[in-house]
Amino acid sequence: MTDTYLNTKDLCKRYRVSSRTIFRRMKMDTNPFPTPVIKMAGSSNLWCRYEVEEWDEKQRKLSSIDRF
Repeated sequence: MTDTYLNTKDLCKRYRVSSRTIFRRMKMDTNPFPTPVIKMAGSSNLWCRYEVEEWDEKQRKLSSIDRF
């Protein structure tokens, strides 16, 4: 199985946020966004698609919890 990667621009488009927001989400206490598996300057950072999809699923579950 080959890994598929997403770069910073892909993630910004996917979540409709800035690259700054992506990096802020990596610092969250609850369900932090995955770190890039390949780190380079600018939009050359690469994330493993599988890890991003796992984060999505966890985030969906957290979002569905009634916190009130």
